[in-house]
Amino acid sequence: MGMKKIVFFLVFCLFLVQHVQAQNNRLPEDIEEYYRDRNFMNTFSFKSEREILFTLLSKGEDPAELQDDRMLQIANIMKGLVEKILPVTDNMSTIGMLPIQLTLPEINHVYEWKKHNDRIQVIMDTYSLDHDTNVKMVASYTPDQIPQKYDPIDLSSLKFRCQEVHEWYYHDNGWYKSTMNKILLE
Repeated sequence: MGMKKIVFFLVFCLFLVQHVQAQNNRLPEDIEEYYRDRNFMNTFSFKSEREILFTLLSKGEDPAELQDDRMLQIANIMKGLVEKILPVTDNMSTIGMLPIQLTLPEINHVYEWKKHNDRIQVIMDTYSLDHDTNVKMVASYTPDQIPQKYDPIDLSSLKFRCQEVHEWYYHDNGWYKSTMNKILLE
């Protein structure tokens, strides 16, 4: 084997190792999408609107009756978020937890995660989305805004609320979030 082939082979192996390491340092795509979509939904809708949408969706009613592009987009996002939540009770009652979690006016910022076989622990800071900022963001909404192009709110302008730990489980060829969140107390 010539020197050029050996160098090429070594460079290729180095690139492959770095690519695999970079992939392993990222959350699975469906978990990243969950938090991106949730932040988008909370940014461009009000808590009261999310409560109405959750009620419509839980009753199986069609939110198309609202005839509002923004609300239809938020309803579709909410439906996708609900489908990614796996009821895991951890010996606690979860009655009423799901609508509360999805309607809270907050922004999540993942800063660490740990994988344990078929379970991922996501550790994040949660920030309160104040009413004035929420009003400005809803007013700035245009139909061409989609979660894939979501430009997150500057976290320094928001009030820190708490740290949370979310548990994700690999089930039926996808990642599903536990119903319960753990809030870290200082």
